[in-house]
Amino acid sequence: MVAYPPARKVAELPTGTNLPAVGWYNRTVIIDAVRRASEGISRVELVALTRLSAQTVSKVCAALVREGVFEESGRQGAGVGKPRTMLRLRAGHTYSVGVHIDPTQIATVLVDLTGASVAHRVLPLVEIPDLDDALSEIVAAVDELTERHGIPRDALVGVGVAVPGPIDVRSGVVLDPPFLPQWGHADVLSRLTELFDLPVLLEKDVTAAVVGERWSNTSTDLSNMLFLYYGTGVGAGLVVGNQVIRGATGNAGDVGDLLIRSDDVANLGGALLPTRVVELARERGILPASTPGAAVSPVRDDFARIVEAAAGGDGAAREVMDELARDIAAAVTEIVNLLDLDSIVFGGPYWTLIADLVGDSVAQRVRESKNIVPTHPISFFSASSGDQVIAMGAAALVLDRHFAPQADGLLIRR
Repeated sequence: MVAYPPARKVAELPTGTNLPAVGWYNRTVIIDAVRRASEGISRVELVALTRLSAQTVSKVCAALVREGVFEESGRQGAGVGKPRTMLRLRAGHTYSVGVHIDPTQIATVLVDLTGASVAHRVLPLVEIPDLDDALSEIVAAVDELTERHGIPRDALVGVGVAVPGPIDVRSGVVLDPPFLPQWGHADVLSRLTELFDLPVLLEKDVTAAVVGERWSNTSTDLSNMLFLYYGTGVGAGLVVGNQVIRGATGNAGDVGDLLIRSDDVANLGGALLPTRVVELARERGILPASTPGAAVSPVRDDFARIVEAAAGGDGAAREVMDELARDIAAAVTEIVNLLDLDSIVFGGPYWTLIADLVGDSVAQRVRESKNIVPTHPISFFSASSGDQVIAMGAAALVLDRHFAPQADGLLIRR
């Protein structure tokens, strides 16, 4: 038995708090409460909801109205008494930018303070294979979007960048993403910070997706959630106890090597990857076999053909989709058992293709699995942002950092 090593360093221990930290935290609690009230909310209701004093709520709200973060949106009242002035976010006060660097494309999205998309642009990565050109194209895309919509640069609070892992969060370097070899050891954070002259946040793609879904979906309790991303690769974003799980280095959620129990024990990545589904379709004659020297179709096009065939009643294609649903359900069951989760969200460009075909089947298989451990209900959703879920999530990272209550925000920074 090996003894526990000594603490790595004192600097990693939690720090205390002070009045400025508490004040900022209370401010973000109030902003978050107003953001979630799409129809508006009164100061009296804020007092009851946040459990802050009426004086604190009144003072913070007055400051936020002056700053233009809140706007007063009419009065409501019934019976005796003074009608209450309703507060809501002023969407045009602040904007953020989200960038998703994917193995096949770079998606850039501009969102307002509510998290709604104002504009987006997608650049095929094959057209810009050089890293320097790609970074310049990202900046040009943001400039084009802001100019087109008349948004001044000082209205941008920052840029969020989501990339496949692994990443080094502290240095802002993308390490060795399996499907993006040209981005290996790229110092994305500092280079984009310099090019934009704005704060830039770097996050793993599935973590950004989780933050984005929680920001945009204000009507659902997502405090214990699995976000299963189905794109070129497969990843898991996690929320446990209302905290986004990032892990020791920001690389949590890499589930490609997870073993799943289906008909045979299988590797999750090997069972679910769209490339594997296409290979299986070729083996079974659903797609024509590859011919040496012939042009190779993009995986997404071939995958879409399989889905179309299954939707059209092709028995062999339907069987492939059923096996895919089985393997997704097996993976979800394993992760739900591990972390006792009650909300499952699916997203990504390949999920949008199969959601109608396999979504209900996956949910039913998980709920009826003989391997499922939790006894509570489990809810299933598709991501609210569709194909742009990670780019939207990257933009939400910035908004979340500035305007949502963060437990670590109470700690005094060294």
